[in-house]
Amino acid sequence: MMRGYVLLTNKKKGLEKMKVKKIIALLLAMSLMFAFSACGSNGDTTNSPADASNAGTSDTPDTTEPLTIAYSCVSYSLAPLTQALADNLQDRVEAQGWTFNMLTAEGDTELQGEQVSQLISMQPDYLLLMPGDPTLAVDWLGEAAAADVPVIIVHIALSEGTEDNALCYVGVDNTQIINAIYDYMIEHNPDTQLNIVEIGGVPTQADYIVRTEAFNALVAGNENLTQLGDIAWAYSSRADAQTAMENFLTVYGDQVNVVMGFADNLTLGAVAALDEADRDDVQVYSIVYCEASYDAIKEGKMVSVFTSTGMMADRVIECILANEAGETIEYDQHIECPVIDASNVDEYEAEF
Repeated sequence: MMRGYVLLTNKKKGLEKMKVKKIIALLLAMSLMFAFSACGSNGDTTNSPADASNAGTSDTPDTTEPLTIAYSCVSYSLAPLTQALADNLQDRVEAQGWTFNMLTAEGDTELQGEQVSQLISMQPDYLLLMPGDPTLAVDWLGEAAAADVPVIIVHIALSEGTEDNALCYVGVDNTQIINAIYDYMIEHNPDTQLNIVEIGGVPTQADYIVRTEAFNALVAGNENLTQLGDIAWAYSSRADAQTAMENFLTVYGDQVNVVMGFADNLTLGAVAALDEADRDDVQVYSIVYCEASYDAIKEGKMVSVFTSTGMMADRVIECILANEAGETIEYDQHIECPVIDASNVDEYEAEF
């Protein structure tokens, strides 16, 4: 069930809120001016702001307004990671005393474009964007730049050379995590012939495109690796992934000795199919850890790459605070993604 987000539908709502905030700030400033004037007329300058000895004390009024953070994501409920990321972002933003407003397109990139425009029209202090289509996102970034709304890209990276209007990217390096799981696979199977079947998520989603292309390039460059058939697309459904694995076993039988899944939530469907077929001879590899895969990894049924949505959310807050302080921020803010197996999964269990 979706948490208690403010799912915005009224474009005027944010603008009205801004007007109220400006009025409150103006009234507060006027009251401070009156107070300081009264102190001066009495000849008492002890608490004057010009007195450096009192700077930063608890008596100093704090007129800093809380930030408003908008979040546009291509989906919330379609995958555990996207849901966890939204939840973590909301938790971190609200812990700062800021406002968090989210709109989710649930896989519809055209709808996401409309929602991005709606959020921008409300003039948030920052827009967090998980784009379903990085190509379309270029226009969205231009729209945000024209409205002077800084944008932080999360989880799904933009295409190289299109990042000009984004403050930074926070998330995984999909090529890097594919290289990491590939290196683990080769290290644990030296000079071994591996016949691989693949199960992916959404064929049009940018992160899956990068992952599958990177992995297939590695497979093509290694004479000990063979891909059996085409990749099966499960469209974020674990049940469909299980069916796909059952079909692979039917077609290729004992030839299959490796499964490569491109997200844990899907790969668990393959694990279930292998359990039912009593095929404990097949190695299962995956990426993008989800909490549900802990038992399978602990039992040695699969190996994955740890991806922490909590770490992403923390880094987003760090970037916002740094930008507010006028610091220079590097564009690529990649989080650490170690390979996890039965030997070290307990180290990461509580960090999702």
